[in-house]
Amino acid sequence: MTKPVEATTPIAVVTGANSGIGRATAIHLAAQGFTVYGTVRSLDKAAKLGVMAEHAGVEVKLVELDVASDESVAAGFTRILTETDGVVDVLVNNAGVGGNAVAEECPPQMYLDIMNVNLCGAVRCQQQVLPGMRERRRGTIV
Repeated sequence: MTKPVEATTPIAVVTGANSGIGRATAIHLAAQGFTVYGTVRSLDKAAKLGVMAEHAGVEVKLVELDVASDESVAAGFTRILTETDGVVDVLVNNAGVGGNAVAEECPPQMYLDIMNVNLCGAVRCQQQVLPGMRERRRGTIV
């Protein structure tokens, strides 16, 4: 288990940190002095994030978390909130998926799956951090 984070260090959680904008955001925030928790659906797919963070001279703490799953979000945030003494200063809801078919050919289940990740996933994560942000009367959700 990782040691708890110093209370004076701002804490950021970036979902979908294993690629693209999420990876760049996680590394950027770490370079700005944040303690960053980058969530990924599978730790096996996060090697590039680790290499890029190391190359940038920063650390991104990896947390396996699938925003499409209530249980996975709860477990991931339990770890994060335990290590940060309940504090998350910034949540970047970046995890998302897209469809790969033209609109008139998309089955309804495809739209439901996309909404479960892109909308419900963001809400699941917000529900984990909002109580602490309200209590501290500060915090940012992107």
